[in-house]
Amino acid sequence: MVDVWAFLGSGAGYYKIDADTMILSSIFSYPLGSPQVQQGIRPITDGSYVYACASNTDVVYSVEIDTDTFLRTSVGDNPRMMADDGTTLWVANLNDNDVSRVTKSTMTRGTDEAIVNSGTLLWIDPYLWVFEAGASSATYRVYDPTTDTVIQTKTIVSALSDINDAAYYDGHVYVPVRFDDNLYKINTTTFTTATSAALLNCARVVSVGDWLYAITGGDIVKIDPTDLSTVDTLSGSYNQLTTNGYDLLWTVDNVNNLVKIDLDTFTVDSSSAIGSTPTGIVYAASPFVPPTPTAGWVVGSVGW
Repeated sequence: MVDVWAFLGSGAGYYKIDADTMILSSIFSYPLGSPQVQQGIRPITDGSYVYACASNTDVVYSVEIDTDTFLRTSVGDNPRMMADDGTTLWVANLNDNDVSRVTKSTMTRGTDEAIVNSGTLLWIDPYLWVFEAGASSATYRVYDPTTDTVIQTKTIVSALSDINDAAYYDGHVYVPVRFDDNLYKINTTTFTTATSAALLNCARVVSVGDWLYAITGGDIVKIDPTDLSTVDTLSGSYNQLTTNGYDLLWTVDNVNNLVKIDLDTFTVDSSSAIGSTPTGIVYAASPFVPPTPTAGWVVGSVGW
């Protein structure tokens, strides 16, 4: 059984909802501190653990999925977003203008790297991409941990902007820029902007299969990553996204329901009430990756 975890902004804990049945399976509270996941903070998972920022207490938590046992470590002021390179958890500390390194196996904090306005983080091996949050421009930096240097600094928009999500697909990063109301496609080899598309109040984006899904003005839109054209729209008042990486999305609506979306039909499958002010959701398993076809297989077939 796989659960979707919903962190509660109004309480120190999280709900676990069965991803298949959408039935609440358990409620957990942290015995130490207040691990409130505030609006805009996105928990992540590696399939064995869930990691969550508590911006109000400047702490990052590691919670084992099977046992709900946890470790925690203090990081910088106002930790916002995280990225995982396999062994290291990178944590953006917005008010400190830096990024903390945390060793995942022990949840111990290492050195902090000075990177201004650190907001959204994205690990694209072997580099850490750092996007500015709430800044005078939409700027990103590409950091090389092996040399401890920023190898690229690029400005997407030279105006008041906010970036609080990004997604990778097929050699490109897709970046929604709030206030500018555009989704940008950036080549990860040349670090140039390939194209952009107007998306009102776009603040969330995920890559699933050969498509992108983004929240714009409360609606969820299906996007062709080649030209950023909108293929389909699911109207609503949604504000978060998580996925199994294959055929399902989960989101939160404006009346505190966790909503499951069938991507094959692009319709709402079911929903479940998850308490007041859910502010972070995550599918607590490694996203499904379809197998690469090998000799003897025909793409689209179900066997030999």
